[in-house]
Formats: sequence, C-alpha cells, structure tokens
Amino acid sequence: MVVSTMRIERYYSSVREELSPLSVDAKFLLESQDYVGFFKSCGPNYIRSIRRVQEITTIFKFASASKEVAKSFAAGLKRTGASANSTSEDSIVESSKFDSITSSLEIKILGFGLGLSESGSSTLVSTTLSEFNEVMKFAYNSFTRSEDANDLGMVYGVEIVPWVDNTAFQIASKLLEESVEIPVPRSLIPKAYMKVKVRGVDPIAWNNTKVGRELFKCKSSSFSQDKYGYCCEGTSLYNTKIGEYEVEDPNDISALVCRPRRRLDKSVVKNNMANNAEFVARLDSVMRTRINQLFMLELCISQISDFPHDFDYYKLQPQETNRFDIAVSTSYSVKLLKNALDPLGDRSLVIHMGKELDEYLDMYYQPCVAELFGANIGSTPDVESQYFMAYSWLSHKTCSMLACLTSNVRWDRVREGCVAGLMEGSNSEPYDQDDSVNIYCNKDDEIEDENEHEVCKHNSLELYNYRKSVTDCWGNTLRPNSLMRNFCMPKLAGGTISDEEQVTLDSDMSQCSYRPGTSLRNIALLKTTTSQSTTYSGSHNGEDYTGGSELAVDGNRNSHFYDGSVTSTDDGQSDPWWKINLEEKFDIKYINIYNRRDNGSDQLFNVGLTVVIKENGIVVFGPISPTFSVTDHEIRVNITPGNIIEGDEVMISIPGGTILTLAEVEVMAYIAD
Repeated sequence: MVVSTMRIERYYSSVREELSPLSVDAKFLLESQDYVGFFKSCGPNYIRSIRRVQEITTIFKFASASKEVAKSFAAGLKRTGASANSTSEDSIVESSKFDSITSSLEIKILGFGLGLSESGSSTLVSTTLSEFNEVMKFAYNSFTRSEDANDLGMVYGVEIVPWVDNTAFQIASKLLEESVEIPVPRSLIPKAYMKVKVRGVDPIAWNNTKVGRELFKCKSSSFSQDKYGYCCEGTSLYNTKIGEYEVEDPNDISALVCRPRRRLDKSVVKNNMANNAEFVARLDSVMRTRINQLFMLELCISQISDFPHDFDYYKLQPQETNRFDIAVSTSYSVKLLKNALDPLGDRSLVIHMGKELDEYLDMYYQPCVAELFGANIGSTPDVESQYFMAYSWLSHKTCSMLACLTSNVRWDRVREGCVAGLMEGSNSEPYDQDDSVNIYCNKDDEIEDENEHEVCKHNSLELYNYRKSVTDCWGNTLRPNSLMRNFCMPKLAGGTISDEEQVTLDSDMSQCSYRPGTSLRNIALLKTTTSQSTTYSGSHNGEDYTGGSELAVDGNRNSHFYDGSVTSTDDGQSDPWWKINLEEKFDIKYINIYNRRDNGSDQLFNVGLTVVIKENGIVVFGPISPTFSVTDHEIRVNITPGNIIEGDEVMISIPGGTILTLAEVEVMAYIAD
C-alpha cells in the first residue's frame, strides 16, 4: 500500500475591506459616538483575514505474489508520481511485469477544499492511473491557478482583531481626532523634599504649615506645593470643594491639591476603547442571559403546571443527556420539578427573580454603563464620549465587581458587589431582614418611612422570609437553575420513580409551604380575639402609650415601641403571657415572632420564651422555647414532627419572666383556595 498527499495552506488571505464597508446604521452609531450601541450590535471584534487549507490524499492498494515486484511497483509510483504519461523507460503502466498488480490496483482518493462542481471536477473516483492523473490535474489547478483560489479551501483559521484597528471604524468614530486628557495619577506627581539634610538626623515629615513648608522645596523652582506636599505648576492646583482650578499664593498654607492633566497617547486611547468594547459585549451577554432565564422560568412553570397531579411521580427526560449520568437523571420526576420551580404553588419565584433582576439592573448594570461614559460625575447626567476612551472598565468601581458577571448572582445589598442568587437554592446568600443594614439596596423613589428616610424598593423582610420559605422547601441539595437547564421544557421519559423515591420525595416536600389547592396565609391577622396577662400603659415625651395585645396582629411589623405597634405587659409581673384564640381549627405550618428593635429589644434575648399550640384547650404542640439572639429580630417556630399541626389557639409566655413585648405574631396556616 502507498499513500500520497498534496496539501496547500493559504495564510491569512485578507478580507477586502473596500468591498465590505460599515453599514449605514453602524456608521451612524459611531458618528453619534454611541459606542455602547455599536459594540452591542456589532461585537467588539471583526474578522480581518481567513486561513484556508486544501488537501488531497490518495491510497494505492494492490496485491502481488512477489515481494520484489511489489517493492518495484511502489518505487515506480513514488518516482513517477503515479503518472500514466511518464516516458516508456519509467512507465509502470506499460511494463508487462506489473500486469497482475495493475489489475488488482485499488485507488481511493480523499480530499477537501477542492472546489468541486467546477469544470472537470465532477468526481474524485478513479479506477486506473490515467483517471487518477486527471483528478490530480484538477486538484493542482484548483490549488494554484483558479481565479477564485482565495475563496476555495476549508477555513482552517481566522484572524479576529478589535474594531479599533479598522480604518473605517477609526474615521467614523473620530478615534484619532479626539484629544483625550486625564488627571495624572498621584504616583506620578513629584513630592517636595527637604532643603537641608543633616547626617545622622532622621528626616522630618512634611506638614502643611508655614514653617513646615519652608523646610521643603520642589525640584523646579516654578512649582508650588499643594496641601499634601506634591509639586506642580501653579495652574494645576485644584479646588476639590468647588471642582475648579485656582491660583494661590505659593508662600501661604495650601488648601488646594495638585491635579495636572496629561494628553493620552493614541495607542492608549485605542487600547482603552478595545478593552471597554470587550467588556460591553460581555456585560450585554450577561443581561441577555438573565432576561432569558426569567422568561424560561415563567414558560417552564407554565408547562410543568399543565401536568395533572396523576403524573407527579413520572420520570422526566433530560434535555441534554451529556450533562448527567442517565441512571441519575431519570430519577427526577414531575413533582420534583414543580417543587423546584414553583415551591409555593403561586409562581412567586418568577416575581422574586424579577426583583433580583430589577435590583441588579439598578445597582450594577446602569451604574457601570454610567461609569464607562462618565455620566456619574460632573453636574449633569450627560454622557461624555471621551470618557469611554480615557479609562479602562477595570478602573471603575462598579464595573470591576467581577462577581456580577457570573451566573445566578444577585446584588449584595449589605456590602455591594454580587453574591449567589436564589436560583442556587440553599447555596444562595441569605438576605438581611433589616432595611437599615441594606444600605446598598435600590431605593424607592416614591415611598419613605415615617421618619422621612428613604426605604428599599423591595422590602428586606419580605425577601428574607421568601428565601427562608422556599429553601425550607428545597432542602440542601436542590438547585432550581440546574433542574431548569436540564429538564425544561419538560418531557416525560416513561415510567415512574420507585416507591422508595416517592416516599423520600413526599417527606422532603413536607417541609415545603405548598399544598395543592390551598394557600399559606397569616390566619392571626387583624383578629380581635387576642389577650395578655397584663397591659402596659404609660407616657413618653408627653404622649400616652398602651401596649395592647391586639397590636401583635395588626399587620404592622414596625418594631419600635413608641411608634404604637408593639405589645407590652406591665413590668414586674411574674410569668407574663400573650395568646390568640383562632376561633376555629386550622392546619398550622409555622409561627413567625417579631421582636422589638429599639432599646427594649434585649427583653427577649436569651430568656425562656415558650410557645404552645392548643386544640380545644389541650396542648397539641409544645412547649417549645425558641431563642432570640442579639442579631435576630425575627424567629420562626416550625412545626415538628409532622410539619403541620391542627390547632385553634396559640400562646406565647415567659415562665419566670417579668415582661413580654411582641412587635408582631404571624400564625401561618393552610386555607383552601
């Protein structure tokens, strides 16, 4: 057997840019200096050249009774290139000693990038050396002589370059016309040094006093010392309070800072724009992914909800089997996916993810884009196109929060940046329930609190409670995003999960706050059947206050006593208690108890708080003793074992205590829809 190969590679055949001009719309975006719009539409890079390859390989397979004859035939093929038109002296076709070989000769031709369908190239099949020669002639012409040789061949590589290297882009964007100036970094500004240095005496520190300034001097006598000891020309002294350059007496104590400006080199401007273009494309991709995830979640919930409950234990077919081991993936059922994507049965996960997206947009995406264009500085919100060229995205505070470019994250309301969002299940970062701690939340521009302070657009306590509800339902291993990615849109795989798996699934979901055909509601809200052992009455700043028992179920979680929504028993009484008569029996799931947040919050810290649930006067749950810590202002009393208890009365007490105060009590139970 003999194998021959002919191959040609064309390295980076350039695209003819004069025949591929910028579109009218793309050019308009650049002329308007809407760089973000351009890079979102066209991407940060373009293909400047293409590397192509053509190849033809021939396999000659033959049989011979004589090893020597076979070697001679193979040598002849190599010597003549298998040509049937060789001289009679070299021809292996005309030689009678090769008749047995040529009669058994098999020729197999493999090729790519040859431009088939051209004249004389209808086939690569050849049964004789003469036919093989015709194929090789065509291949050679295709390799070297074709008018469209640059367009033939398999694409083997492409050269991708930033748009800023494109001449049409540079002209339309006025990239080379812009004169970009920025303040010089402090690290590049020279500092004043001591006029006289005494050997053996430690140098003194510069200080902004008349005596201290006289001990130092700048390298150039025409330079002035600023308030920090930096040296610059007098025209470069800047007043940070009014945002303007000023001239001051160099002999007086300075109140200004050196802020000289420098003109950026064109290469730096191009690099900044190229870097920002890549970042804008990535940022836009992240936003599209988040929006698509929200749409997919809503659509998947709609489809999985269409399955009747009779199909709850049927197995689901994974969308991409390469992500999972088949044996594992087929154990996921319709009911499990319902639990993952709609844990409370009210499609509230879609609403919550919308809130996450809204806050991400307000607190990360929009501020980052504003930073890229300098819209966050100065006296107006107008964008400054030069700013996009002056600074790389990494120098901006918000844009440099790289965790916000990863998947399934939400805005961190306490520390800035991004943390794991709710689609990560129990791995998601818990919310802090106190609005006063969530200083980086997006603010509501229409509502303020009773003290005329701005408040978070999305209530912190509601976010905290919602996450707690759904993660209780999900457990420690379920991740909604993973299931949605692999099982939406849902299809049945056939068969059901095992009886053991059904029992385990039902047990896990018993922790969930969802029952088909019911809603989980606060049945204590606005009830008039509350009572307590005693009731505090007093005055504060000339106003009378009464801590009546009904204040614990008024629907107001305001936890400051003198705002008038907190209960209190009389101080000094022994064994204080509070209770509510529900008037009928309910399936109680859990109880939320809210403590004060003012100076009286310590009254419930580490005391023997006791909760019991009664039915017809008989204790059916408890006593249980939840504990408030210094950082907790709300605790949940879950019903265990069984996770649900039927009762008609809830009582909270402090045996051996002296005072009981409650900001709010919520008794959550199932109510038929």
